[in-house]
Amino acid sequence: MSIMQLRMFGLVPLVERYCSLCDNRCSEHFHTDSNLEQGRGIYCWACYDLTFYTCENCGEEFNDHDLRANNPDDNNYCDDCWNRTYFTCEHCSDVCSQTHCMFSLHGDSLCEDCWCESYINCEQCGDVISIDDCFTCNGYHYCRDCNSETDCSGNFRPNGFCNRSGRTTDTGSERCFGLELETDRCDDYNNLANGGAWGAKNDPSCNGKEFYSDILDGDEGLVAIAELADLAKQNNWQVCRSCGYHLHIDMRQENDDSLFAAAYAYRATQILWQHFVDNHRHSNPYCHPARWSCVDISDYHGSFRQFVRSIGGRYAWVNLRAYEEYSTFEIRLHHASLDGNEICNWVKAHIRFVDWATTIGYDKVKEKMENTSIKEQFDIIAREAWQDDKLRTYYARKIGV
Repeated sequence: MSIMQLRMFGLVPLVERYCSLCDNRCSEHFHTDSNLEQGRGIYCWACYDLTFYTCENCGEEFNDHDLRANNPDDNNYCDDCWNRTYFTCEHCSDVCSQTHCMFSLHGDSLCEDCWCESYINCEQCGDVISIDDCFTCNGYHYCRDCNSETDCSGNFRPNGFCNRSGRTTDTGSERCFGLELETDRCDDYNNLANGGAWGAKNDPSCNGKEFYSDILDGDEGLVAIAELADLAKQNNWQVCRSCGYHLHIDMRQENDDSLFAAAYAYRATQILWQHFVDNHRHSNPYCHPARWSCVDISDYHGSFRQFVRSIGGRYAWVNLRAYEEYSTFEIRLHHASLDGNEICNWVKAHIRFVDWATTIGYDKVKEKMENTSIKEQFDIIAREAWQDDKLRTYYARKIGV
């Protein structure tokens, strides 16, 4: 008999004395002997089985809101037991055993694979160091301090770049930048040791030296690049497919909106930038396509720093994780090059592009770039960001427009 019929016959008080309504709102009435009290609620057995679980570790019963089932062994744990047993990697979001938890320089919990992508232990002192900051000598990796005590002949640091003129006629931007140029052979490179702008170190990914710049800016920054390129040409330096060219773009002065604007602009134009470089770089595991999307940015509601911690490792073609350590965006996409014109054009193309995106802001970037073709994107960038006929012609040839 339904509740409506019971009300018609005046029997509801009798039912309510001997029956209960399930607090899970399943609308079922049942005899009081057939219910189960849990906390403040009364549940029929069917709803209880759907709502409560037993922790595999401590045996306590928990509401599904206080229970963790996301783990490799498929068992159910209460929050406390789960946190003692597992953790979520802050780079790739995989769930891993606490026995394999490793920590970044910033205290983030990382799985072993993500830690090894970004960090290494100094051979001499054992300290954790970023791979970008390590020095390699005779196959061993050292921190900066230990490297200075090790016989690694030929390594040196930049000893100071200064833009005395302040001119930005050629760069078209006041934004600072830095470069890492890997080589396969680099005879007679020690002439750079007294030049100020460049340092040299061993890198496990290349047979020659990696030349890394001081923080550069303005037209004199481009002159420093040209001087290195001239030395490379005079001494017949060589690069190969295992080498790369990484560009760091200064983002120190940006707020969350401008950072998201630049990130969205890069992700929306990913295929266009790929067209500017050699094909073998598209699938290179050290500069792979971004594994986050424009939708991920649109749906994200936290800070930019929190966002970059959620998107995985450092080997995407546009490495946003560099922002956390260096306050830069690292563009890893370009093939290795010792051509001064090619290197400088890549710098100008990116710092002007970032200036444009950060100036107009996230909403405007999304409006302009959403659902656009490669040709439309190129026209927007060339017209609004680069504003340079020579730069437009140079990259138009690369994509055939």
